[in-house]
Amino acid sequence: MPKWFHLPGRRAIGALAMLWCRAAAATPEVLAPDARSTGLGATGVAFADDASATQHNPARLQAISRASFVVGLTGAWLHQEAPVLGPNQKSTSDIVAVFGMIGGAYRLAPRLVLGLSVLPASGSAGRYELPNGTEASAAVVNAEAQLAVSFALLDNLWLGVAYRPSYVRQDIKTPTPLRDGSVFESETTLDTFNFIGASAGIYY
Repeated sequence: MPKWFHLPGRRAIGALAMLWCRAAAATPEVLAPDARSTGLGATGVAFADDASATQHNPARLQAISRASFVVGLTGAWLHQEAPVLGPNQKSTSDIVAVFGMIGGAYRLAPRLVLGLSVLPASGSAGRYELPNGTEASAAVVNAEAQLAVSFALLDNLWLGVAYRPSYVRQDIKTPTPLRDGSVFESETTLDTFNFIGASAGIYY
């Protein structure tokens, strides 16, 4: 080993490596419906041992001994600037994102667990107040139900599936300048139901 590669040198290389690496996370989600998974970097897919497993990994429902009930609420507040009216005219917006869930699970048999969770509303919204007295805003809201079942093939091999119908709504408000100098404020609303959502998981 070269003489220069002593302990302080190794520490310096380790510090540079930490600057390069990303934080560990099981999914790209910044927030999860339950506070515990959010606090642990959205890693609930590997450790969820309660009714929140319907969201993270339905196979993990097998970790429930008899029954479980979960109520969770997490959120985030962001403040940002954007050139809504042009590159030299920046507007500010406070964006609020809210996530929550209510869920329960019950062991029906030694190797079979049933879970049901509802995510009443998760979404975010931003609103930019413009100098001409109008605003540009957008809001997205999602609601979802999760009916999950977990089966233990072996004591250390669990499988799970979940049926996940959902509803999404998006509201957009956009100011449009007219030729006479006035501003027309248009509003657009889009919404849809999805009845074919599903997820599956495995835990070994």
